[in-house]
Amino acid sequence: MENKKKRKCPHCGEILVEKSKTCPHCGKALVRKYRKCPNCGEKVLAKAPECPYCGEKLAKATVTPTQPAPIRKPQGTPQSPSVEPADSVPRNAAGGFFRQYLINTLLKPYSNFEGLTARKDFWLTVFSLIIASIGLSGLGFLLIGWGGTIGLAIWLIISFLITVTLLAPMCAIACRRLRDAGISPWVILLSLIPFGIFVVLVLLCLPSKHQHPSAHCRFGATDVLITVLSIAIWIAGISLCISDLPTFLEEDAYENASYGYYDSDDDDYAQMADTIAATATAAADDFSWMVGRLITEQDIKYLSSQELRLARNSIYARHGYIFRSDDLREYFSQFAWYEPRYNDVTGMLTDIEIANVDFIKKYE
Repeated sequence: MENKKKRKCPHCGEILVEKSKTCPHCGKALVRKYRKCPNCGEKVLAKAPECPYCGEKLAKATVTPTQPAPIRKPQGTPQSPSVEPADSVPRNAAGGFFRQYLINTLLKPYSNFEGLTARKDFWLTVFSLIIASIGLSGLGFLLIGWGGTIGLAIWLIISFLITVTLLAPMCAIACRRLRDAGISPWVILLSLIPFGIFVVLVLLCLPSKHQHPSAHCRFGATDVLITVLSIAIWIAGISLCISDLPTFLEEDAYENASYGYYDSDDDDYAQMADTIAATATAAADDFSWMVGRLITEQDIKYLSSQELRLARNSIYARHGYIFRSDDLREYFSQFAWYEPRYNDVTGMLTDIEIANVDFIKKYE
């Protein structure tokens, strides 16, 4: 013990071993930050308020060279990037519901497969698409109801263009939603296999793994008006199609009923057309004998299927029905009383004419 180096405790001045970490006399920790007393020159603790050797009060402690300098960050060290909002699309809370979710969330990042989309934003976008599709489908029903086959063709073209236009943004928002849920966007390829779409839908419902800025998007008066108009157009289109459904069914029945007696070969159709033409040339029967009375089995039992078809359609021709079949239109055009003016004459038929139509159908 005597061979070990000695030193004084800077707190109490007692002699202690050089390597001691705590003074056994005062119990205070020993540190290596010292300074000299300006009065007696002894080495004292840098923060000591007075010298333990001479008892003089010491000035406020200053940092001695033995104190390590504060660590400063080099000027060239790159700053850590700040955490940006996780959304890859703008969140304009004042823009309205459909503007926010149809335009800002879906269409503006048209083919942006990077970034993230929150679960709430994704499903509200789907909801807005459903509202829009209701209005568009109602428009399609109106076109079909007003234009018949031509309206249907126009609607099919419009539907195809809309589907192609929305394919890329819908895939993009689904990929962003999967990435936000912590899943690889490639999982969307599961929708190409049977029942895989259900797996993708479940994954799209998973909660977000990232923080998203909150935005309170108000469903305003304009959004309510768009929703009401979409539903109104859909109801009007459905109503028009339902009201025209008997016309379409009747039209198919009285224009195409006799086609069932023939195969789909071109020769058979040509033979049927020749038969109708021969009937028109030889007899030119306008079936005026059916007007104003109920027909009987004796009246039609000797008529062929083509003649029965012409007899039944003569009832519609007398009310100015516009036939879609060229052969019927050509046949009745030879009569001066035929004036094609209406696409639907079902409501113009009398009870006797309706009964005659049903009676002829039984023999066709």
